[in-house]
Amino acid sequence: MLLIKHNTPSKISLLIFFIAFTLLKTQAQNFINPDLNGMVTTGGILPTGWQNVPKSDPVCLATNFNFGDTPDLTNLIIPGLATGVIGNPYSGTTFVSGVRGLIINEIFDEGIMQNVAGFTIGNNYKINFQQAVVKQLGGEDNSGAWRVYVDTTLIGISSPTYSNDSIRSTSFKWESRDIYFTATKTFYLIKFLPFDDDTNIVYSIGDTTGALRMGIDSINLTPCFNFNLGNDTLICSGDTTKLNVAIPSATYLWQDNSTDSVFNVTQAGTYFVTVTTPTCSITDTIFISNSTLPTVNLGNNTTICEGESLLLNASSINAGYLWQDNSIDSTFNVIQTGSYFVDVTNICGTVSDTINVIIDTLNINLGADTTLCLGDNIVLDANNLNATYNWQNATTDSTLLVTTAGIYWCEVTRGNCLKLDSINIFYDSIPQINLGKDTLLCDDKSIVLNATTSNSTYLWQDNSVNATLLASLPNTYWVQVTNSCGIGSDSIEVTYEACNTVLEMPNVFTPNGDNNNDLFLPIIAVSVNYYQLRIYNRWGQEIFYSERPQFAWDGRTTAGVEVPSGTYFWVINYTDPEGNEDSLKGTVSLLRD
Repeated sequence: MLLIKHNTPSKISLLIFFIAFTLLKTQAQNFINPDLNGMVTTGGILPTGWQNVPKSDPVCLATNFNFGDTPDLTNLIIPGLATGVIGNPYSGTTFVSGVRGLIINEIFDEGIMQNVAGFTIGNNYKINFQQAVVKQLGGEDNSGAWRVYVDTTLIGISSPTYSNDSIRSTSFKWESRDIYFTATKTFYLIKFLPFDDDTNIVYSIGDTTGALRMGIDSINLTPCFNFNLGNDTLICSGDTTKLNVAIPSATYLWQDNSTDSVFNVTQAGTYFVTVTTPTCSITDTIFISNSTLPTVNLGNNTTICEGESLLLNASSINAGYLWQDNSIDSTFNVIQTGSYFVDVTNICGTVSDTINVIIDTLNINLGADTTLCLGDNIVLDANNLNATYNWQNATTDSTLLVTTAGIYWCEVTRGNCLKLDSINIFYDSIPQINLGKDTLLCDDKSIVLNATTSNSTYLWQDNSVNATLLASLPNTYWVQVTNSCGIGSDSIEVTYEACNTVLEMPNVFTPNGDNNNDLFLPIIAVSVNYYQLRIYNRWGQEIFYSERPQFAWDGRTTAGVEVPSGTYFWVINYTDPEGNEDSLKGTVSLLRD
């Protein structure tokens, strides 16, 4: 929605600029000895109150160590009649002439300066002086001017004076020049140095474009009226602006040669006026641009996704801004649903615009990871109004029936917004418990019964609730294991007996077929459950191996070949009734005679 408000009830508003001016009542003192009168010698003496601008000064371009920065006080006969460093003063008895030239790599730049106080900051001043081209032998340039500085700031270069006079002329013409400036401090060191308007400053006899000698006389400082047309500004289309310059005893010359004190501005452009009084002539310029009502377009009502933001931009040149929350930036960052508006104001009026922004919040929550029992199922629901769906198996319904374990996810899309959620589904069953077979233990032994099952609780026959139970007495032990799917159980019978294991072997046998001591077997074997017998000859070679429960060696190899009489080594590995492993080893003598 766009709203326009004008600053005035009509399409044309009148802006009148009254140009400020001041006729200075407080004036700076004039130069001391403005006529540059003095006692002329050949020694470079300057007029009373004046100094040369030394080559050490930043604005002096001289390099000659001895006299390249020293101008000459001059009259009709001194200081150099033969060379032409003479001339007719404009007023008084003397004037100053200075050189801008180059002789054998030495640069001459001869100027004068004086300290002047009493300036009023912000006021305009005019420096008026007379200038002439003074020709001397080798410095015969036909044209030149003066550079004028306040401190080290160049405030102007006078327009050149041209002369066809010969050297030693005593009737050359003087021309008046004005330089204007605005004071920014109350005192200045004001400097005058010659300016050669061509690029050739080399001393050369007969060269009318070479080195230059310029004369200056009658230097006066005059306070001027102050006025300005104001800062560059804008006018609205159809409006009129009046530039009003009202200064007593003044004449006016505008850029179009009109001469009224008031100028009507009806269109953009550059406007200037020269205001002249009996003492000063000052020009000021103002640039006026066209302006229109600001343009603002926050865009169409829109929807953005949760977590995103929308930057509203109402930028317009030379305008101010006021948003619905009273903020005043040219932009506004939207992070929540709402109606947003802005007033944009410039000199031509106010324009408003509004935009409604909706934050699209997709709600998808498949739930926390979960465990189901075998045979169960679950329906995952991602439903959102006017949305589309994409499940991990490429189905597009808003719901999904789950019957097997796995990771399930769904992308929900509405407009340009997308949101995803996932869930890990596990399957479980009634606990399957196995405490093992019924077992026989020795009197001093025990066994740990282990029913550990994930995500389960336990109840033993003695009402203990740990996942394990230590069995150390004869008993029937049972456990019930419960999870989300049901109860599983198991039991075991544990019995005890005396378990002193005894195993003794003979050290000789005679396998000669007389049925008397023909076999190598245990003399005593108590509580021995498992045997493993190995026989080695004296070279360490295994010749017999047996795992039979009731082992016996008849003096033959495993392949059935009789071995000769001799000493043989044996090793027996066995287990007791609890399954504990042990071993026994020794030697036996085999006798066949």
